[in-house]
Amino acid sequence: MYFDHAATTFPTPQRVIDAVIEAMKHVSSADRGSSSMALEASRKLFGVREKVSAVFGASPKRTIFTMNATQSLNTVLIGAFVPGDHVITTSFEHNSVLRPLYYLQSTGVEVSIVDFCRPEEIVSGMKKAIKPNTKAVVMTHASNLLGWVFPIDEAAALCKEKGIHLIIDAAQSAGLLSARIDEGLSAVCFTGHKALLGPQGTGGFCLNPELDIHHFLRGGTGVQTFSKEHPEQMPVRLEAGTHNLHGLMGLEAAVDLLLEEGVHNRLKKERDLRKLFYDLLKEEEEIVFYGPEEEALGVIPLNIGDLSSGEAGEILSQKYGIITRTGGHCAPLAHQSLGTEKRGMVRFSFGYSNTEKEVHQAAQALIEIIHGKDII
Repeated sequence: MYFDHAATTFPTPQRVIDAVIEAMKHVSSADRGSSSMALEASRKLFGVREKVSAVFGASPKRTIFTMNATQSLNTVLIGAFVPGDHVITTSFEHNSVLRPLYYLQSTGVEVSIVDFCRPEEIVSGMKKAIKPNTKAVVMTHASNLLGWVFPIDEAAALCKEKGIHLIIDAAQSAGLLSARIDEGLSAVCFTGHKALLGPQGTGGFCLNPELDIHHFLRGGTGVQTFSKEHPEQMPVRLEAGTHNLHGLMGLEAAVDLLLEEGVHNRLKKERDLRKLFYDLLKEEEEIVFYGPEEEALGVIPLNIGDLSSGEAGEILSQKYGIITRTGGHCAPLAHQSLGTEKRGMVRFSFGYSNTEKEVHQAAQALIEIIHGKDII
């Protein structure tokens, strides 16, 4: 049983698999010639760009494809700031945000990290952290560790009032929650392989026209071949080399599936499974739950008795065939805030393929572990 959807979708929907296979059979590379195959590939690439940009309320020309959210965040953050700028972020960020910011800090960019106990405290903390040289707030839309949903609408209103940018890490929320450029966000960075249900190796970011970033990727684009300079027009300004068009065709199929099912229906299923799991176990005193009881994504982190998260995860996997994610979850500051940096947590994250029966079985496994019937 697979409960690690916050890491990656599994199994990939058959419709997405079929789209990738068909593309590998029939689609060549885009923007690489005037043949009928090259032109058709270019049309398909633009079609994917149009559909993805619509999800995030962005212009297709300012929708950039990458391998994943990590590459997207690196591209945006390293491209947006220069020494002397001030950036605000939070203590519940993934290393995909933190490490680029730590690098920028070493170059002379000032970074402030807002700590908090509840999501509703974030915006007030950000307001206090703003300085005359603050250029942007960078924050996750939803915590990969706790499932907390952060108030990006309030943050967007604050940033608009103060004339600063708001850059969103939507790795966990894309496919479940709305994060749109046309609703005041400066940049939205996403990955295809989580709640969007697309293939690994797909992702991207969308940019507001008011946020300009310099590019560090240079190379072939299929246009302006004889120029020594990389083209400046979007989106090729921020893309170079051959696209993962086969993967992007799978992402397009995943977006079509999302639009048919509806974001709210997908989110409701995750939340219903999460609530069921919590209700089945909330009376067990040996289980420590972290995060909110309600209004979260389908994520429940916990610890069991005096077991380390690694020990508990090993028992779940070896005896019960239950796949979770244990350890630090690439969220070091969040664990430090919660006092779990040494022990870690066992994270259950629910997704489109999980069933109520599986949730009952997982809860029963934890009860057996608590009562000592699981020794391996």
